[in-house]
Amino acid sequence: MSRETEYVSFLVRLWRAPAEDRQWLAQAEHIPSGEQRYFASLEELFEFIRALAGGESFAPGAENARED
Repeated sequence: MSRETEYVSFLVRLWRAPAEDRQWLAQAEHIPSGEQRYFASLEELFEFIRALAGGESFAPGAENARED
């Protein structure tokens, strides 16, 4: 039985703010739609990616094995 691989593409840029707090800032582009957004936190970036990737969240430490 053959299954197609489902994927979503993003271009993500990260940089630190020049202020004393050195907060991470981000910009993401959803490649299929061309939608671009800027984020003041990594948490906001991850919410955007989760929303456009179908709401599935990545659990650090969980097994993420591919089934071919």
